[in-house]
Amino acid sequence: MRTFSIHPINLIKALSMALELAVTGVESHHWRVAVICDRLADELGVELEEWYSIVYAALLHDIGAASDSLERERLRHVSRDDGPAIFRHAEEGYQLLQGSSRLGSLAEVIRYHHDRWDGKNPSGLSGEAIPRPARIIHLADQVTLGLHPKTMIFGQVDELMHYIDEQNGYEFDPAVVAAFKRCAEKESFWLDTVNEGYRDIFFHRLDSYGVRPYSEDEVLDLADIFATIINRMSRFTASHSHSVASVAAFLAGLHGFSG
Repeated sequence: MRTFSIHPINLIKALSMALELAVTGVESHHWRVAVICDRLADELGVELEEWYSIVYAALLHDIGAASDSLERERLRHVSRDDGPAIFRHAEEGYQLLQGSSRLGSLAEVIRYHHDRWDGKNPSGLSGEAIPRPARIIHLADQVTLGLHPKTMIFGQVDELMHYIDEQNGYEFDPAVVAAFKRCAEKESFWLDTVNEGYRDIFFHRLDSYGVRPYSEDEVLDLADIFATIINRMSRFTASHSHSVASVAAFLAGLHGFSG
């Protein structure tokens, strides 16, 4: 069986960009959450493997909403007080990724990325029982949702910091809040978060972590995740991608193509 040398971030970036296109009204949300998570992970001194889980899951954290039209609409009008409904797409994302050999490790993080520190969650988890990457993404997600694109960023900082302080120990992990406050002292932290031009710099830095070998089965598994998202986006495309693949494979066989 052949193997392919692939930059993992290229796959994650492609999926993340698809989410930005699919979930109208939250453009740039995923990479902005990832930028904040990257800074928080550095500030907290996490190990490299946990860093991967944090940043990659941040880039895909709303993947469950992309395959559900109701959730896509909900995210267009999301608020911090949406209650139990906000957990739905987190569970959908978990179900979508849990069986993947390459992305399955992100499934649990995505499943709990809306869980509150104080335990008012459908999962029943609280405090440090919630995976740390999920706690980091949760704070970054809420900060990003609070940003208003047409308002100068420094005019929003005080209100955002007040909200973080108010929810410290309730909504958010105190250790993550402390790391966020240290990051927030730097003007560059806020400017990078809202600067569209920083996107390419951010992804270029992630590219530096190099390629990894992927088997044919792993590549097909990732393609199937893309196809599943597309198929679920509309009843008119409910089985379209998989059907096209089946017909194409059949025709290729008739023309003498190998497996």
